[in-house]
Amino acid sequence: MWTVAIIGAGELGGAIAQALATRDRIGRLLLIDAAGNVAAGKALDVQQMGAVEGFHTRLDGTDDPSRVAGGDVAIVADRFGAASQEWQGDAGAAMLGQLRPY
Repeated sequence: MWTVAIIGAGELGGAIAQALATRDRIGRLLLIDAAGNVAAGKALDVQQMGAVEGFHTRLDGTDDPSRVAGGDVAIVADRFGAASQEWQGDAGAAMLGQLRPY
C-alpha cells in the first residue's frame, strides 16, 4: 500500500486527505503543517470517519516535515490559517527543501 504525505493542512489539504482515505487505496496518509495540532486534529477527524465509511487508511498529522521521508507521494496543498491560503514566494520551496529522502 502507498504512503502519501500532504504538505499543508488547510481546507484543500483536509479535503484531499478525506478523498484519498475514503477510496481505501492508500495505506498511510500524513498531513504536515506548521500548525501541527490542526494537522493532527484533521487527521483524527478523517480517521474516525473510517468506522462509518468503511475504510482502513491510517492517518497522522504533524508539524515535522522530516516525517515525509520514505513516502511514495508528496502533495503540496494549502497551509492552515495563512491569510491568502496559498504558498507565497519561496515558502513552498523552503518547506520542500527541508525534506530529506532516504
